[in-house]
Amino acid sequence: MSQENVEIIKAMQAAINRGDWDAVLTYMAPSFKIDTSRDLGEWRGVYETPARARRALEGFYEPWESWRIETDEFIQISEDIIVTRLTGYLWGRDGIEVTTHTSAVWTFREGAVTEFAHYNELEEALDAARRRE
Repeated sequence: MSQENVEIIKAMQAAINRGDWDAVLTYMAPSFKIDTSRDLGEWRGVYETPARARRALEGFYEPWESWRIETDEFIQISEDIIVTRLTGYLWGRDGIEVTTHTSAVWTFREGAVTEFAHYNELEEALDAARRRE
């Protein structure tokens, strides 16, 4: 497994968990794209460029009082593609607590993330990642 890419994922998630959007941007390639088109809700879509991805992330997390994203598993598909199983813990301002289990496909090029694609099911993410090989 590409340990460098795993460390990038961990660092990005740590920055997301801190709400440090400037730090999140440092791991994105200039051509970065976030794909949440399979999600439900107003944040659903495809956001190209780091600036648009940042606005999408800020918009998603803004309503929550706090949040934490954890990676439960890293699955290497190729040198530049990793699938992760994720658990999200979100706490709302009115005492609402939400736990989510999702997956993502991370694509890398030259030490930067070029795409993050979000999936509701691990099998969907694995199928998509294998098609990218």
